[in-house]
Amino acid sequence: MKIKKRNYYIGIAFWTLVFVWAITQNEEIFKIGSCVSHPNWLIAIWIVGMWTAIKSLFCMDRPVGATKHRKKYYIAYKSVDDVRVKNDIKKQSKKAIRMLVFWIVFLAVEGLSYYFHIINEKTIIVGMICLRIFDKLFVLVWCPFGAIMGNKCCTTCRIYGWDQLMLNSPLVFIPSVPSYTLILISMIYFIDWEISVKRYPERFSQHSNTAIRCSNCCEICGRCRNKYKELWFSQLFSI
Repeated sequence: MKIKKRNYYIGIAFWTLVFVWAITQNEEIFKIGSCVSHPNWLIAIWIVGMWTAIKSLFCMDRPVGATKHRKKYYIAYKSVDDVRVKNDIKKQSKKAIRMLVFWIVFLAVEGLSYYFHIINEKTIIVGMICLRIFDKLFVLVWCPFGAIMGNKCCTTCRIYGWDQLMLNSPLVFIPSVPSYTLILISMIYFIDWEISVKRYPERFSQHSNTAIRCSNCCEICGRCRNKYKELWFSQLFSI
């Protein structure tokens, strides 16, 4: 399932405009005064975030790396070494746990900073928007999470299905129905992903799933741009 890079550029442009809007606004408009009446900016983030989360949950127009946990996208290798696959997933999962701890620490620091009034609601929202922009850039250019996990490319990433939860989790500090529903659906996607890893590890290893091997990959992510250099640059300037 090839995702056009133009979609990523549109996403970067959209969130950049939102970022510019956010930093020019007064801090007071980001305060949540009621759980019944929600500001327009929160409703807008909820609509965009919910649509993205639903697309991820149901694998609608998503790249190979985000759909590999589904049976219909799994292409088994003719000879699967179960021991090798098990060891591969075990190694990946250990790194994933480290990433989870890192993200929990990040949220804890953010939460404490908010509690002690070092940062405010505006800072949290601007930070979330930056995460959205970086999420697009990581795919196109270079992903630090992929480097830490030791992935060959985004397609083989063990924590690809964590993206929605990581992007939306800062909303936990802005109590509201939209915030919590967005976090809830992101959590459902995260749990579904992790259950799939536990039950069907063969779908997450390139030793058993040929769909996520570089030889069969049709995605042009940043880490594969040397392989598809000419095509990658042609996509870059085709906006």
